[in-house]
Amino acid sequence: AKQTSLESEIVDVDRYGFVKDSEDVNGVSTDEQISQSDLLKEKKRQNGRERKWLSMTNSVIQWNKFVSNKNGTIKERCRKGIPEAMRGRAWPYLCHAGTHPDRSDKLWAELTVAPSTHPRDKDITASLEVIEKDLNRTFPHHADFNSKDGVFYTALRRVLYAYARYDPTLGYCQGMGFIAGTIIMYMRDEEAFWCFVRLMQQPQYLRGFFAEGLAEIQIAADILPELLRSTSPALFEHFQKFHITPILFMQDWFMCIFVKTLPWDSVVRIWDMFFFEGRKVLFRTAIALLQLNQKAILGLDDTMACLMFLRALPRATLQPDTLLPQMMRVKFTRSHLENLHQFFTDQFIATHPPRKPAAAAASSNAAPAPAAAARAPQAPAPAPAPAGAGAGAAGSDAQREKTLGNEEYKAKNYTKAIEHYTRAIQLSAEKECSVFFCNRAACHLALGNFAAVIEDCTSALAIDGAYIKALFRRGQAYEQLQDYKNALYDFTTICLMKKFEEREYMMAVDRVLRVYGSKLATEHAANRTASLPGAYSIHSYMESFHDLSPETSPLVDLQILIDEDRENGVLHYRLAKALYHQGVYDSVLETVTTAVSLLDAAASKGETQAELIDALELQGTFHHLRNEAPRAVACFDRILALHPDHLNAMLRRATTMLEQGNPTSALEGFNTAVRLAPTDPLVYYHRAQCHLIKEDVVSAIPDFEKSVQLKPNFPAPFIQLALAKAKTGDVPSAKKYFDDAASLFPKSADVDTFRAQFLLQLGDVEGAQRLLAAAETKDRTCPLPAFFNAQIAMQTQDFATCVRELERAVVIDPKFDTAYQQLAQLHMQARNMPRALECFDKVIEYTRTNDDLTTAFACREAALAQQHVLALNADLRQIVESMGAPSP
Repeated sequence: AKQTSLESEIVDVDRYGFVKDSEDVNGVSTDEQISQSDLLKEKKRQNGRERKWLSMTNSVIQWNKFVSNKNGTIKERCRKGIPEAMRGRAWPYLCHAGTHPDRSDKLWAELTVAPSTHPRDKDITASLEVIEKDLNRTFPHHADFNSKDGVFYTALRRVLYAYARYDPTLGYCQGMGFIAGTIIMYMRDEEAFWCFVRLMQQPQYLRGFFAEGLAEIQIAADILPELLRSTSPALFEHFQKFHITPILFMQDWFMCIFVKTLPWDSVVRIWDMFFFEGRKVLFRTAIALLQLNQKAILGLDDTMACLMFLRALPRATLQPDTLLPQMMRVKFTRSHLENLHQFFTDQFIATHPPRKPAAAAASSNAAPAPAAAARAPQAPAPAPAPAGAGAGAAGSDAQREKTLGNEEYKAKNYTKAIEHYTRAIQLSAEKECSVFFCNRAACHLALGNFAAVIEDCTSALAIDGAYIKALFRRGQAYEQLQDYKNALYDFTTICLMKKFEEREYMMAVDRVLRVYGSKLATEHAANRTASLPGAYSIHSYMESFHDLSPETSPLVDLQILIDEDRENGVLHYRLAKALYHQGVYDSVLETVTTAVSLLDAAASKGETQAELIDALELQGTFHHLRNEAPRAVACFDRILALHPDHLNAMLRRATTMLEQGNPTSALEGFNTAVRLAPTDPLVYYHRAQCHLIKEDVVSAIPDFEKSVQLKPNFPAPFIQLALAKAKTGDVPSAKKYFDDAASLFPKSADVDTFRAQFLLQLGDVEGAQRLLAAAETKDRTCPLPAFFNAQIAMQTQDFATCVRELERAVVIDPKFDTAYQQLAQLHMQARNMPRALECFDKVIEYTRTNDDLTTAFACREAALAQQHVLALNADLRQIVESMGAPSP
C-alpha cells in the first residue's frame, strides 16, 4: 500500500508501482495464484540470472568481452528477460549510453538548469509548454508519477527539458514522455537521459520516429504489410480487402514501444529485447499480436470494427507467457527487414521532397533523422560481375565481403566481421580500400584493440586524407590510449573541415581537452614556482579582513635599527608591516618569515613575544596570496592553537580552504566565526562568499544583508549584495544597494566599476562608460575599468578596441590572468597563434585555482593543435580563410 495523490486515502499498488484496480493497461494481472513452491523456484531462477548479469556488467572491459565473444549469449539472456533489479544496469550497457561522445557532467549540468535560464529556452518555448501539459498525462496511474512532488515526476521533467535543450531541432513530441518515463523507473535521471538520447538518435532504435512528418513511422507502416504478406498471408489479404493501413493502429505501438498497449510484465520483456535487437523487435511484437488475434480479426467484416478491436486487444493475448512465445515463432531475417526499409525509404524520399537544403539539416546538433540523412543516398552496391570479368569480378567480390562484414558488425559479431573486411581489402582496388580499412577499424574499436584501430585508420587516411570517419575513429583510439595530443590533432582536423559546425566533433575536442588540460595542470602545479598576484588583487583581499596595525616608521629607519640588532624579531616584523603598507609586496614574506623565526627563538628562551601571533598571521596571509595553501593553513593553525578565538586567523584559514576547492570545510570555519563574533560584518560577508562559490545565491543574500546592516568599513558587501539581487532579478534592490555604496564610499573605484557592470547588464552602455571613466580617475592602479571597457567593445563587436583595452588592463596589472585569457581567445580567433600562445602562458603563470589552470592548459593545447594541423594542411588553411579569419 502507498499514499498517492490520486485519492486522499492510501491505495494499493502492484510491484511496479501502478495503482491496483485502475483502468491502466500497465497494471499487473492478479488473476493467477502462484504457489509458494513456484515462488521459491522463480526466486532461485531470478537470483541465478542476476548473478550472470552482474558478471557481464561488472566493468566495461568485461562487457566488451561478452559483446565480442558471446554475442549470442547476450541475445539469449535478453530474450529470457533481464532481472528487474538489473535493468537499470543492463539497459545503459546495451544501448552504449555510457560511451556517448557528448556525455559529460558539465553538459548535464548545463542542460538541467532551472526553467527559463538556459540560452535555448526562448527558442523551444513551444516544446517546453507541451512538456508541462504532458507530464500529468504520463503514467497517470503510477504512484510515483501522479504527484508533482514525486521523484519520477521531477526526474521526467528534468530529462525531457534536457533533451529539448540538447536537440532543439527535434525538441519534444507527444509520446516521448512514456519512453523517458519508462527508463526513469529503472535508473537515476542523468543515466536515463543518455539512454533516452541513444533511443532517440540511433537508427536501430527510434531515430526519425518523432521527426517532423513522422517519416520513420510512415516507412514502418509500409513495411509491416510486406512482412505480413510472408508471415500471415490471411491477415495481409484481410487488411487489403478492408483498406486497413497499419498507420491507423500501430503508431502508439511503435512510438511508445508498446508502453501504452501491454501490461508491464510484457512491456519490460519487450524492452529487454529491444535494447539489444532494435527495431526488429517492434515488428516481431506487432506481428505476434496480430497473429494471436487473427481469428477474431478475420471474423470482423467492417473496417471500423477492426480498428476498434486493434486499439483494445483482449488482455489474455497481451500477457508475456502468451505473447513472447508467439514472438519467437515469427520468422523473418534482419537483411530482409533492412532491404524493405531501404526500398520504402527511397520511395518516401521520392514522394516527399525536402523542405530545406540538406546542408541546413546537417548543421543540427543532434543526429539527423533518416529522411534527412537519406536525401543524399549512397549509390547502391554494383551488381555481381559475370565470371571472368577480371578486376570487375574482384571488386564485386570485395563488395560482397563488405556486405557480409556489415551484417556481422550489426549483429555485433565483430571477429567475424573483421574476417570479411580483411578479405574485402585483399580483393579490392586501392580506392575502395579506405572504406574497408575504416570498417575493420570500427570492429577493432568495439573490441578494444586500439593499436589496430590506429593502424587501419592510418591506412585508410593514406588513401583518402579527408576521410572523416577514419580520423574520428583514430582519434577515439588515441584517446583510449591516453595519447591526448594525437587525439586532439585528429578531432581538431575534423572540426576545421566541418568549420566547427557539428556538435559531435566539437564535443570530442572538448572531452579530450578537459582530460588533457587536467593532466598538464596537475603536472605543472607540482613544479610551479609560487608568486604573488597583482597589487590590486592583494589590496582587494586584504581589505576584506581586519587590517594590520599601522607602521609609521620609514623603511630606512627600520633597516638601520635592524642592522644594529639583527636578532630582534619585533623589528623584523615591523619592517615586514612597513613593506606591506608601502606596497613592496615581494619582500614581505621573506622578512616576516625571518621575524617569526626570531620570535620563536626568543619564545623558546622564555621571553614573551606578543607580536608572534600578528607575525604568523602576516606570514600565513602571504603564503595564501602565493597560493601556498598548506603553509598558509599551518600558520593559521598555529595561531588558533594558541588563541582559539582569533577571528582573523579563523576567517583567513576558511578562505584558504575555499580557494583550494573545499567549500564544505570552509563553511564550517565561517559558521564557527559567526558564532564567535555575531556582530562582526566580516564574518557574514565571508560566509556569503562561500555560498556564492557553491552557486547558492539564495543562501548568500541573507548573509550579505546582515553584513550590510552591521555597517562594514569597506564597500564589497554592498557591491556583492547588489550583484546577488540583480542575479535573482530584483533590479530595484540592486539599484538601492549600489546607491548606498556610492553614498558611503564616494572615493571607491570598485563601486563605480561594478555598478558599471550592473548597468551593462541592463543595457545602459553610456551610463556604464561614464562610471568606468570616473573609476579610472579614482584609482589608476585598478585594471577593471579597462577590462569592462573591453567587454563593452566585445558586445559591439569592436574587436580592435576590445584588444586594445585588454592590453591596457594587463599593463596596469601585469598579472591579470582573466584579461590574458580573453586576449588569448581573441588572438586565437584571429589566427594570431604566437600572441595567443604568449597570453595562454601568462594565464598559466598567474592563475590561482586548479580549475582555471586546467582551462588555461586546455585552451593552449587547442591553439597548439590548430597551429599544428593548419601548418600541415593547405586545404584546411583555405577553409579557415573562407571562415573570415586569416591563417597563421
